[in-house]
Amino acid sequence: MTKQDHLNYLNERGEFTFACNQIIFDESELALIIRYGHWFEGLQNGDLVPLNEEQKRFVLVANFKEKPISTHEKVWFKYLKRMEIEAKSKDTLYKEPSLNDDTFYSRKMAKQMKKQVFGVISSAHKK
Repeated sequence: MTKQDHLNYLNERGEFTFACNQIIFDESELALIIRYGHWFEGLQNGDLVPLNEEQKRFVLVANFKEKPISTHEKVWFKYLKRMEIEAKSKDTLYKEPSLNDDTFYSRKMAKQMKKQVFGVISSAHKK
């Protein structure tokens, strides 16, 4: 496999489509993944054979055998970890927090109690 094979692989696939939420990525990271995501994926899954030591190291990082050092490694590692988190937590990451209406005291009950307490205090001070 040659460098041209890698370039052809990348150019044939075009822009990379994210399989996770993009909210945690900054603009430069997004641009890097959109441009090189298919290439990163090809190296990781073995469709592309690494041509040099940097690419061999990238494969180790992508398979969680090494810690990321370079920018490309860090961005792809972040992407993989985000996908892992989303797979584990399903839709809980995107749920809006909501108040459970079934609380001990309802709003109406709290107002009634406040009136009663205020009434008792007022009547005790009048004496």
